[in-house]
Amino acid sequence: MAKAESKETVGKRLRVTDLIPRICCVFFALVIWLYAMSSDSPDYESTFSGVTVSVENAAVLSAEKNLSVISGYGNLADITITGKKSDVISYSLEDIVASVDVSGITEPGRHHLSVSVTTPEGCMLKNVYPTSIEVYVDEISTKTIPVKVNVTSVQYDQSITLGALTPDVSAVTISGPASVIDAAQTAIVELDLGTVTTSLSARGELKVVTESGIAIDNPYLTISQSSVGVTIPVYVERDLPITVDTKYGYLNAENAEITVVPKTITVRADPKLLTDVDSLTVATLDETKLTDNSTTRIVSITLPDGVENVSGTKTASISIKHKGTVKKSVSVSQIELKNPNDLEYTLIADSINITLRAPSDIAEMLFPEDFTLVGELNYTGVRGIVQVPLTVEVPAEYADSVYALGEYTAMVNIEQ
Repeated sequence: MAKAESKETVGKRLRVTDLIPRICCVFFALVIWLYAMSSDSPDYESTFSGVTVSVENAAVLSAEKNLSVISGYGNLADITITGKKSDVISYSLEDIVASVDVSGITEPGRHHLSVSVTTPEGCMLKNVYPTSIEVYVDEISTKTIPVKVNVTSVQYDQSITLGALTPDVSAVTISGPASVIDAAQTAIVELDLGTVTTSLSARGELKVVTESGIAIDNPYLTISQSSVGVTIPVYVERDLPITVDTKYGYLNAENAEITVVPKTITVRADPKLLTDVDSLTVATLDETKLTDNSTTRIVSITLPDGVENVSGTKTASISIKHKGTVKKSVSVSQIELKNPNDLEYTLIADSINITLRAPSDIAEMLFPEDFTLVGELNYTGVRGIVQVPLTVEVPAEYADSVYALGEYTAMVNIEQ
């Protein structure tokens, strides 16, 4: 049998066993205390470099004292703060606010203003460098300046001409610091048009520039409108032959000589307006009214909308001379009147003289009975003598070459 331990031996063994955990607890407590002391020390400091110094109350300065900040924006400062390490290391540049207050400025010029720093909660400012920055303020002024268009890039065919580029406003009003406004000369809109084939409109942002073309960039420079629309006309010039049409198609190169002076006219227009245009018709001649063997007429040259007359010639002279045709008069007694309303009527004359134009070799074969005069009694509730318009019906075999000259009517007495 195993010999039983004495009470004294057991007690010693238990004391040794309890001592080790106690020593470990004390050790870990000491480590934690040392870490806490080093981490959350209220004297931990950090420097934030490149903190932007903002300009505060510039709007108040403008509204109350008619002054505007010209320079002083974008300054940087190095800010040193102290606090608990756990807090300080959690902050970034955005958490540090540095500013200067311009509301106390009363006159134009350069002013040195102290930099004010707002630190995050639980931290204190230790140092700021620089301690002040210079701002320059000036009086607010207003001026009207012209708008100009600058095309930075454009490609087009050699046959195309760019017209005057016209902005939708000729001038804009600017306001801001007096020295800036004094230097401003023009509002420029720059356009990259790319490849141009027809007239177009574009819109661009305005920038204010000095006389030497340097852009003015000031946050307190305002402009009455930020952008403008621009009309870009595109033209082609072309010589168009002047032509003459006929109403019925009786005249041709064999039976008439038609001369037009000038023969051509120079026009300018958007390319799309002249795409399918190869001539300009200035008149349509009514052959039935050309009673003389030769005649000359002056007509106005009228162009379609959007087409410009570059030549400057406003009229054309048209000379018509008949060839190989003669006039022949016949007395026609075949008069047919359509009577849709069943009126009772009497013709005042049994025959009517008409004048024809016909080729010389055909004229000899034309007789009165070859022709018929046709009209219509399209009346209701009318009594007495009326004039009824007549058309001349030509035999089918001569319809392309023989036609009546002038207009004809029949005197008709309507009885009921």
